[in-house]
Amino acid sequence: MFTELYLQETFKPLVHISPDASVFEAVHSLIKNKIHRLPVIDPISGNALYILTHKRILKFLQLFVCEMPMPAFMKQTLEELGVGTYSNIAYIHPDTPLIMALSVFTHRRVSALPVVDHSGKVVDIYSKFDVIVSIFRPPLVLETLPDF
Repeated sequence: MFTELYLQETFKPLVHISPDASVFEAVHSLIKNKIHRLPVIDPISGNALYILTHKRILKFLQLFVCEMPMPAFMKQTLEELGVGTYSNIAYIHPDTPLIMALSVFTHRRVSALPVVDHSGKVVDIYSKFDVIVSIFRPPLVLETLPDF
């Protein structure tokens, strides 16, 4: 019952764009909807043509930024622009149990956590992807699967 109620609240309509949308429209949609992947859907067939990600947009900008006029803000620092988090930063320690890291990911709505040792030094970064790798790496999966 709890699972059904939880899942009812988490399903939202699919956010997507058409192939003739601009890069600006795509970025605006990613930001507005707080998503990391944006399907490009053919309006006639309804087929997914491409999945647009932050990484692919950054790669595009990196490749073609020299051909575009440079906006003044590109010379400002991240802190001046207010990009990033500079206070109340979510983090974990190397000895933090996985279940606690999962809790921080979901409650703080972050995609990566700095791993900070007990002297306050950042020693690693742990991402949501790392969680999946940790859970499903072959030796662990084989050890936890029941015998049939």
